[in-house]
Amino acid sequence: MNTNAPGQGPDQEGMPDALRLQLRGLRRDVPPQRDLWTGIGARIAQMPAGARQAPPSRWSLRAPRMRVAALAASVSFAFALAWQLRPASDAPPAPVAAAGPAAATISREAASMTEQYHTALRQIDLPELAATDADALHQLDAGAAQVRQALARDPDARFLLRQLQKLYTQRLALTQRFALG
Repeated sequence: MNTNAPGQGPDQEGMPDALRLQLRGLRRDVPPQRDLWTGIGARIAQMPAGARQAPPSRWSLRAPRMRVAALAASVSFAFALAWQLRPASDAPPAPVAAAGPAAATISREAASMTEQYHTALRQIDLPELAATDADALHQLDAGAAQVRQALARDPDARFLLRQLQKLYTQRLALTQRFALG
C-alpha cells in the first residue's frame, strides 16, 4: 500500500509522481505540415550541373598527408605492440661472462625494430629539407647508431633497446612532421 501523498512518493516503477508529471509536459515532436522533399528536389534540379558538385574538402586535399600519418601511426603501434609482447623475464639478471639467451632475444628485437623502422622511412616522401631540419634528423640517426653499437657491445641491456625504440619513434614523428610541411 502506498502511503505517500500524490505527487510526493515513487510509483510502481520507482519514479516520483512529480517527475512523471514534469516529463509529460516536455515538448513533443510535431511532423511537418507538408512534404519538404518536393521543394528540396525542385531546387536541386534547378541548379546548374557544375554547382551541384561539392567543392573539394580539405580532407581530400590532405589525402597523401593522411596516408603518411596513418603509416607513422601504424609503425608506432607496431613498435608498442612488439614492446608489450616481448618475453617477460621474472628472474633477476645474473652476471654472465658470455651473452645468454636474453641477449639473442634482445638482438632479434633490435634487428626487427630496425628493419621495420627502415621500411617505414622508405614509405615517407620527404621533401628537400632546410639545413637545421636535416641536422635534427642526422642527430637522431647518429644517436640510433650509437645505441645499436652499444647493443652490440652489451647485448643483455634491455634499456638500450628501449632507448633505440624511443629514438626510432622520435625520428619517425619528426620525419612525418617534415613530410606534412
